[in-house]
Amino acid sequence: MENPLEFDVVVLGTGLTQSIVAGALARAGKKVLHLDSNDFYGEHHAVFDLRTLLQKFTQRSQAESSTFWSSYSNIEVHVAEDDANADHQEPRERPLENDETNISNQGTVAPTNSSTVVANIIAYLQENDIACDICKEVCAYSGDQDFCDYLSSCSAESADVRRCIRLSKLLRAARQFNLELSPKLLFSRGPLVELLVSSGVGSYLEFKALEETYLYHQGSYDRVPGSKEDVFMNDTVSLIDKRRLMKFFSFAAEYDTHPDVYEAYREQPYRDFLQTQKLNPRLIAFILHTIALVASDEASSVSTLTGLQLTQKHLQSLGRWGKTAFLVALYGAGSELIQAFCRLCAVYGGTYILAHPLRAIAIDTENSRYQVIADDGSQFTASWLIASPHYLRYLPSAQQPRPKRIMAVWRAIVVTNKSLHDTSTLNVTVVPPDSDEIGNKQGVYLCQQSWDVSSCPKENCTCDTLIFLDCHNCLLMSGHLLAVVLYFWTAGDGTKADIESACARVVQLETSNPEDPRPKALLWTIYKEQVPILSDEPNTWIEDHIAVCASSSAALDFENSATAAEEIFRKIAPEAEFLPPRPDVEDTFE
Repeated sequence: MENPLEFDVVVLGTGLTQSIVAGALARAGKKVLHLDSNDFYGEHHAVFDLRTLLQKFTQRSQAESSTFWSSYSNIEVHVAEDDANADHQEPRERPLENDETNISNQGTVAPTNSSTVVANIIAYLQENDIACDICKEVCAYSGDQDFCDYLSSCSAESADVRRCIRLSKLLRAARQFNLELSPKLLFSRGPLVELLVSSGVGSYLEFKALEETYLYHQGSYDRVPGSKEDVFMNDTVSLIDKRRLMKFFSFAAEYDTHPDVYEAYREQPYRDFLQTQKLNPRLIAFILHTIALVASDEASSVSTLTGLQLTQKHLQSLGRWGKTAFLVALYGAGSELIQAFCRLCAVYGGTYILAHPLRAIAIDTENSRYQVIADDGSQFTASWLIASPHYLRYLPSAQQPRPKRIMAVWRAIVVTNKSLHDTSTLNVTVVPPDSDEIGNKQGVYLCQQSWDVSSCPKENCTCDTLIFLDCHNCLLMSGHLLAVVLYFWTAGDGTKADIESACARVVQLETSNPEDPRPKALLWTIYKEQVPILSDEPNTWIEDHIAVCASSSAALDFENSATAAEEIFRKIAPEAEFLPPRPDVEDTFE
């Protein structure tokens, strides 16, 4: 057997905390090996194009052999039926020939008869095995007959044919979608952004400021003011309430210098303290859910001290790069951040191996060494291990910690035909627990993204992308491809009913009413993510030399990833500086 390769640190899993630590340790001169059993970066923050996401969600056999994918369950994929009256044209994978004319010069596409519509969709599926498998799963077809043969016996007006047509249209632009498993935002003055600025890692990335934040309150969407001017221009709030709100914001921004104001309520519910500030129920809901971002069903028990800390955190980030407190990374926040830090690690000599399943982790307690054994027999040893929770199964049973609990975060990804809000395509809406007309027991976050952060197809697409689309389903309008992605997720331990009721209230799921102002869902998927909670701390230590990083959470931002990474770094390399400024990189953020 070959001798194992020696490293200072082996990092298992390309989560954000692990990737920050890997980059910092490599830059400090440590010999780092970064492994991931998946064939992609990002773990629960991974980003996929539409075809790949649907393929992974519909081919569930992979979950049986993957500890990562086994975290996702109860997956449903739905596709809206295509408009039966729409004009259809055969999908193509080839470019236009010389004698073919650009669609923009052809005017209205001539309609085809029913048999041609069915023949065209069958021809497309026969040439695209993955698309055919996805369509078969979406239609829940379980017959013995070949799926394409089954479709050939259907009319163009049948539900399954219309679903396949709709799905095929979306798959034609699949590579222009960047869909996140677990979307996140960055506080503009949060520790992660400050680390990106100081270390120079931010030069690898592109960002856009979040445009708006909304609170779903009593059946309507209240826009969250991002400045003093916004507060006083809001005609739905009385002048007295505006002054009370501004007075409270001034206090909360520097609450730690006025302990006498809140000390008596320090451990009491934040909601009770807010009531003492003469704020009406609407303003209390606004502060609690969209400023402090306490949207879970435990909102009533959050202490005043914690609530003030969260409020101050939000207020400090307002106005740095836009009206809101948040930044959105293009192409998917978690995945892009992770790859940026992995790139830093590789530049300083780190070794990366993806798609490398493990067999076991052996512990030499006498010498404090850890041996990672892969499925292919390769072996690596190190003095330190940093891992995601789903790698704990490879440790000896005596060293495997049991989670305190498993949190169930329900999520949904909905592709719609238009924006939820007329004035913004990049925004966040908070739906508090027990909201009117929804009845959700758990709070729900709703993050809307569009082409401006590369989440979905951009306007002015090429003819080949548009050739199979039509104007009746709102994907093709005046030559523009329009699509918006809505991410829903529960703010804590939720249920399927929470996410379904929120989706059904915000968008048209099963119906298509032209007079309904809500966006129409073209495709939506609902799934449950099981998040193991090992401890109340961001990191859990085993044998004093194995750091287990917390898994993804239901929070809107990345919470403690940067500080958790620094804590691990300082234990492994106490003599080194944590990601010092790069002298060759100017601050490109200011």
